[in-house]
Amino acid sequence: MADSRFSMRRAATVAVLAALLAVVAVPSSPAGAVQGPLPGPVAGWHTATGTDGRVYIADAQGRALQFHGGNHKTEDPDTLTDDLLAAAADRGLDHIRLAIYWEHLEPTQDSYDQAYLDKVVAALDRAEAHGILVILDMHQDVYGEAFGFVGIPAWATRTDGVPFEPQEVWLQNYLQPAVQNAFEHLYEDADLRAEQIEVWLHVVDAVKDHPAVLGYDLLNEPFGKFRDGENFFDAAARVEATQLTPMYQRLTDAISAVDADHFVFFEPPNLASLGVPTSLGLVTGPKVAIYPHMYDASIEAATYTPGGVIAYNPDFFATWANAITTYTETNPMPMLVGEWGIAHPDAGGMDQF
Repeated sequence: MADSRFSMRRAATVAVLAALLAVVAVPSSPAGAVQGPLPGPVAGWHTATGTDGRVYIADAQGRALQFHGGNHKTEDPDTLTDDLLAAAADRGLDHIRLAIYWEHLEPTQDSYDQAYLDKVVAALDRAEAHGILVILDMHQDVYGEAFGFVGIPAWATRTDGVPFEPQEVWLQNYLQPAVQNAFEHLYEDADLRAEQIEVWLHVVDAVKDHPAVLGYDLLNEPFGKFRDGENFFDAAARVEATQLTPMYQRLTDAISAVDADHFVFFEPPNLASLGVPTSLGLVTGPKVAIYPHMYDASIEAATYTPGGVIAYNPDFFATWANAITTYTETNPMPMLVGEWGIAHPDAGGMDQF
């Protein structure tokens, strides 16, 4: 069914916490890196260039920080419980990427759900009590509720009248013209651009003074439209360079104008999983970091395709790293990995993965 991958990815997200899959800021720990509980407050952190030439998130003393975290993808922030946070802290996690959803924040245009936002703040309170920081992730899957998924509200969805046909293979929903039209309008329509900024500012205004906030992930796994004559890679390069980069800069500028203390994280599409470098341009701000996901494309395809065979490819990690680090070599800034994992850890070779 169309939501099969959504359910599997959600289960895998819980497994990330349980299995302590690490979210690391750098490929290896630099000399003098701080590991374990992170030395706050985040307002005193900055970016710094190490002796190796790479850029790190550093504490107030200039020490590079090594991050270990997990994802909590949920429509109900109350499920980020004290028990879960205590277990995460006991196992050495220092931060959580917590999903939030525009459609729950602003279910009808210009009408915000304060009860939902209060739950987000309460989750931050619980995280603070356990010494865990939080990155708030504006999450979307297949754009959002207009297509039977969760993310961007129906009122902010424009399909040009094209019907949506649910696909058995989850990823193929993104290839539906209705979904691609919705992304196109989000990036290009001035009123939707303004609405996207406003919902983020509403969130930031509510949480910017909270000591548990590490930063803001602008949009989960963005996609775009294939225009006439474009193949997948041509479209991706254009979307990244001409639509995602300006969107990320707009949002970064707006957020940083009211909160320059916390980090802004932005995601490239998952092309590095295919060995393809991102075409994102430079995004600037007081505190910015690129925030890619790492999924082996062959494992993903096998997982969510009926009859697919999951297999371990030891060359994947070098291929992914070579592709993603082309961005930080050209645009020096910190990098954290926002998601990685597998839906079926018991499959052959996945212990090695």
